Amino acid sequence: TIAYIFDSVHEGCGTTEALVNDWDNCVEKALELATNCDCGDMGCPRCLTEIGCPESNDGLSKLLGMWLLEQIANSP
Repeated sequence: TIAYIFDSVHEGCGTTEALVNDWDNCVEKALELATNCDCGDMGCPRCLTEIGCPESNDGLSKLLGMWLLEQIANSP
C-alpha cells in the first residue's frame, strides 16, 4: 500500500510525522472514530469533513473511507 500524506500547514504541524511514526495505531483509531460516530453515512466534522473545506467536502465518502481503513488495517 502506498499513501501520499502531507501537512497542508506551512512547515507542517506534525500530523504527517505522527502518522508515519505510529501508522498502525492511527489507522486503528481513525476506523474506531468513524465507526463509533453517530452522524450516519455522510460524515461530520468529528469523523470526516473539514469545516471551511474549499471544495465543500465534495467527493468525501465516510463508507468508502471506512472500507479503505479496514483494507489498510487488514493488510500484511
